[in-house]
Formats: sequence, C-alpha cells, structure tokens
Amino acid sequence: SSVPYAMWIHGFEGYLTTRYFLEENLWRSNYLFPSSPLDLASIKINYPKNTDLSFELNLLHDAANSKAVNFEVKSLKTGKSVNFDENAVKAYLLDIKEISFDNIANKMDPKTKDSTLALPVLHEIWVKDVHGKTTHIKTYPRKGRNGQLDEKGNQLPYDLDRFYGAIDAEPDLFTLQYYVFDKLLKPLTYFER
Repeated sequence: SSVPYAMWIHGFEGYLTTRYFLEENLWRSNYLFPSSPLDLASIKINYPKNTDLSFELNLLHDAANSKAVNFEVKSLKTGKSVNFDENAVKAYLLDIKEISFDNIANKMDPKTKDSTLALPVLHEIWVKDVHGKTTHIKTYPRKGRNGQLDEKGNQLPYDLDRFYGAIDAEPDLFTLQYYVFDKLLKPLTYFER
C-alpha cells in the first residue's frame, strides 16, 4: 500500500514484524493440488525407471449428482484398465488432499538449477481438476546432505529425505519431502486387487 498503517493486535505486547512480512514465498500457499477429491478429474504418475508401476486414476463424475463419482485405474504402460480395490482408491484420494511443498528453492544459483534439471527425472505427475486445469510436476533427486552416510560410512549421493520438483508454470524449483509425497507416489500395484 502507498499509505502507511498502524497495526495492533488486541492483548499482544511486542513487535509485529514477525507477523507481517513482504516476501511472497513465505506467505503464499504451499498446497499443490485441489483440497477436495471431488475437485479432481485425474491423476497420472509416471515412474520413468519402472514404467510397470505407472498409472492413471480417473474420477468419472456424474453430471446429475456432483457428489457421485466412479473410478477408473489404468496402466500408463499398456493403457488398459485394471481391476482395482475401490477402498484403496478412496484412501489414496483422502491421503493426497494436502500434498504440499516444503519451500521454494529460489536462492539456488542458476548453475545448480541447470545441473539438477539435467538429472534423470524420478517421477512425472499430472493432476487435472474438474475445470480442466492440469498441474504437471517433474521431480529430481537432491544432492545428499553432509552427514547422510551409507552403511559403509560413505557420503550418499542423493538426499534420503528431500527431492526437488519443477512445475511447468513456475520458474523456481520446489523442495519436496518424501514423507509428504510418498502418499501420492503409490505404484499401480497399490490399487490392484
């Protein structure tokens, strides 16, 4: 605003600067997908290193009843529908509603970003909502942190806890946690009966 404001929180004594800041990356929402499963149209996940695990989950909405949904699970490799466990699909949709990124890696130097984007893609994810908007994410390994060692005491080449994600419409990489994303990154066999 071009006009200064005096801010006050009833009953609060101290500085308000910790509650008001201008850096967009610190206050913007970090959720990546629609919050309600009813807002989803499809989810596709490709595992480039093992395409047998890749799948597409379609939510087939009933035009007459907005809460009625049928499902279809297909192998991305063959394009064929698979016999699936509907409870597994429902549990999956409930688990992924709050998938978020950890932070925006906007302080990454361009050389590191370019070398990260040159690495093999770990996963490719497409989430389409009922309005036709598709979020496309490619994930990449993150260099191992100091102190992350294998059983022989050697430094691990890649981080075991976090990885990077690139979203088509965003210029920056996002830091993602396996702990959060493992809910989304299920194999096709998770749904099969």
